[in-house]
Amino acid sequence: MNHYNEFNKRLQGNGHTILKLFEEWKSFCSKIVLFETDVKTRKFNYFLHLKSQEEKGTIDDSDVKTFESYINSMKDEFENRFQTLKTHGPMFTFITKPDVVDETILELQYFEFLEITNFSLELIDLKSFTLWTDKFETLGRDLEKTEDNHLDIISTCWASLPTKFTCLKKVAFALLSAFGSSYNCEQTFSQMKYILNKNRSSLTTEHSDECVRLKVSTYEPNLSKLTATAQHHGSH
Repeated sequence: MNHYNEFNKRLQGNGHTILKLFEEWKSFCSKIVLFETDVKTRKFNYFLHLKSQEEKGTIDDSDVKTFESYINSMKDEFENRFQTLKTHGPMFTFITKPDVVDETILELQYFEFLEITNFSLELIDLKSFTLWTDKFETLGRDLEKTEDNHLDIISTCWASLPTKFTCLKKVAFALLSAFGSSYNCEQTFSQMKYILNKNRSSLTTEHSDECVRLKVSTYEPNLSKLTATAQHHGSH
């Protein structure tokens, strides 16, 4: 369970992209296969408690079969639960490495509504000039420096590209709009429960929406500018 809990913890927090979710899932699925082999061979290199019990001779073949069955069930669950991610996940690499990604994995039919007729032409231009490929190499180095705010860092990089890459930017931002985890949704519902309590039942829909927006967003109003245009009342 510790390995599973660590996987869940890495997906928590703000600013995660769908690419991170895909890579974390892919990594954990590979680890499950390694764990399965570790238990089958009874080495228990990744299950230290089981290793100590093995050394004491308190684990028999039926126990090992039980552990194997549990790990195999987990493997099947992750394969089935994330089937869509397994199928479409590779194309999310485009958001950080458009200069090296193979266009055929992008499944552009999903983005036709964005009017990306010149996508292929723009991708050729981006891959052909070091001015643009260097930009994404710099992006990679920036992402290595922190585990947080990857969404902001990647978005800023794409936003800095000129309008000549409009089609590429449309696809990139469409991919970035996909949820990287359920953390933000869970946080929003938690805050809604707090805001819309029985003592505030007279809140209008509009005011409720504004309260939730202020609570869960990182927006910081310019209070100095707002108060400068307001009329001040003297004390009564």
